[in-house]
Amino acid sequence: MVDWTRGDLAHSLRVLMVDPFDLSTVRGELSGVTGGKLELHYYSDTRAGASLTTIGDHGFDGSSWLRIVHTVSDYTGTLLVEPLFTGFVGAASWSGEGDSLSVDWTLQSSLSALDSAVPTYGYSVAYGAKALDVYDQICSTLRRPHRVDNANDYVFGANTVYEPGDSYLSVLNGVCDSSGNQLSVDSDGTISISRYIAPSSRGVEFSCDERDKRGMVVGDVSGDYEEYELPSRVIVRSEDGDNSVTGAVDVPQGSFSSFDRRGFRNDRFEKVTGLWPFSNDAARDKARQLLDESLNQSDSISHGLMYRPLNVGMIERLTTKDGITKRWMVSDASLDLTAWTWELDLKGGYID
Repeated sequence: MVDWTRGDLAHSLRVLMVDPFDLSTVRGELSGVTGGKLELHYYSDTRAGASLTTIGDHGFDGSSWLRIVHTVSDYTGTLLVEPLFTGFVGAASWSGEGDSLSVDWTLQSSLSALDSAVPTYGYSVAYGAKALDVYDQICSTLRRPHRVDNANDYVFGANTVYEPGDSYLSVLNGVCDSSGNQLSVDSDGTISISRYIAPSSRGVEFSCDERDKRGMVVGDVSGDYEEYELPSRVIVRSEDGDNSVTGAVDVPQGSFSSFDRRGFRNDRFEKVTGLWPFSNDAARDKARQLLDESLNQSDSISHGLMYRPLNVGMIERLTTKDGITKRWMVSDASLDLTAWTWELDLKGGYID
């Protein structure tokens, strides 16, 4: 068990080249890596991404996926070796030549591989189909490693048709919406599906105290005033061929985000696929649900953190300088692969 508050920990970085279809097979190593960033996003469909910079001859073979591997050591030797991210090269730019060649690499996750692939004729989920079977079929079709983590299965009560141009990831997100699941991706590139659990119901996974001089928090804690982004109305529309249904719900009169309080209407429009039953009433119920979720959205804060293993969705118990302790979910995390510090955005403010 590593004590992450220690100031004598040494961090180093390797980037392995792995086979695109067998991510456990290592082909070689990317050379000349000088740094980069790891980006994790709870509310992003693709969840994770990374950037790297190399100087000189990098040795990239052109087709491998890249795995960022982190090693932690002290005077006794190696304490921990862990993968941080595995993904494919989505873009690269270069300048200079020879020993001065500099390349900036943009890496994308396994979920991005589902987002960039589109069914030729659209995609249909048949009446009676099971959500986890659809998940397995799509991941298997695209030859992406995947697993099931305590996920809900769900039987579709009607044919659900996704429009031509909708990506495989869009289809799976629709399946997750219907079944109460969510998609994620591991640091080794494996996609997972699991039951959605509200952040307020999750247990604490690490704790920080801003008042502790030897604590993990870097810099000051800051926050946003979320109420200024609240919607005044939610509109839901769903289409089935040439037919469509629409439902709209306004906030109660006199609410902070209402037209009569703020002098303008901040509308949120959502197009929902696979609405069942297919009716205006069902669209209105969905609009009510989305509006309630928006009005109940949590506060948000940001702060820096010394390196420790973490992922988005984790719950931090934070005590601030005023002695107030609340629970927060990590919604976004950016790791500097040179300084080895996190910049965290968190949502919540749940009181124990």
